[in-house]
Amino acid sequence: MGKKKRTVDYDRKALANLSQQIKSGRKPLKGGSIPNLKIDLEGLENAIKSLPKKQREVAEKFWGLIPGTMDYSKQITTRKSRDIAYQNMLHTALDILKDLIHFEYLRLYDVNMKEIFEGLVSKIDKNGAENVSDEEAIKYLLIFLIFIACGPRLLVEEEDYQINLKEEQESYFDEYALLRTTWQETGKTLPNHSIKLKLLMETISMFDIKQVVAMKHFARLPVEAEFDDPKAKPVQTFAEIRLLKEEMFPFGAWDVTTLLIYGAEKEEDRIDVSDLADHFHEFRKNWDEIKKYKVSETTLVTTKGETKLDRYRIGCLEFTDIYEVMFLYVSRSLL
Repeated sequence: MGKKKRTVDYDRKALANLSQQIKSGRKPLKGGSIPNLKIDLEGLENAIKSLPKKQREVAEKFWGLIPGTMDYSKQITTRKSRDIAYQNMLHTALDILKDLIHFEYLRLYDVNMKEIFEGLVSKIDKNGAENVSDEEAIKYLLIFLIFIACGPRLLVEEEDYQINLKEEQESYFDEYALLRTTWQETGKTLPNHSIKLKLLMETISMFDIKQVVAMKHFARLPVEAEFDDPKAKPVQTFAEIRLLKEEMFPFGAWDVTTLLIYGAEKEEDRIDVSDLADHFHEFRKNWDEIKKYKVSETTLVTTKGETKLDRYRIGCLEFTDIYEVMFLYVSRSLL
């Protein structure tokens, strides 16, 4: 039998340097702020060692993590641009930095993310989706928060937010900030198993396949090969996310579906769909029947300007998109 290869402990100064680069690589939307990471160096070492082999080897070389080796990250300003090998290593290292601030690695080295992760997992109802791992469940929650909630608008927008695509093209969602805020502001007080994962997955599947693929790629969820397009430009920035959301929700947010997925802190705040269900038999014969329940109009503001939308009230629930009512009919067994 061959000898088992011993795992080398990383150089603590090199790890501390990498830790600072991870922190400085996170940038908020202009005028915004993001919480600081609290990095445990031993946990960061474990995160690096859990990277795919090629990425791990580049990280170890670029940041000089193996004791006695050179720290190439300190040569960024002096290395000649014609040094192709170095430039390739640099590009890979930057991709590694982006990967390391995804929650699946963050929970290995940030002292708070493990608690946030476990807390949010306890709020998810996996009934009907038992084969989904905890990590995948949180990835679906990220899709919900980023792409589904608030319809064509971004979750981070204040009421008077002015859309500026140029600024948003330089801004990215910070998963740590988003999950931390979700946990602190609403998640903590939700009863366990309040977030309906199966209904969320069904909601995602109702959109155009290209939109579904874009969302799954963003959240690092597997995509069936027959639907994947390796040449498609990934959705990354706030601006790209906004434009995708506007495609997905041309008639406004699916507020009822959003509340049904996420649940409510108090029993009296939970949505009662019984009045809506009483009308399903009427609507499925002729979906235009919904139009007689119009009560008012509202204005939707997007990058394309203002659009007038009809607002319908069915029982105590309001909708601006008839397609949402159709979806709830199709998914009625999950409500």
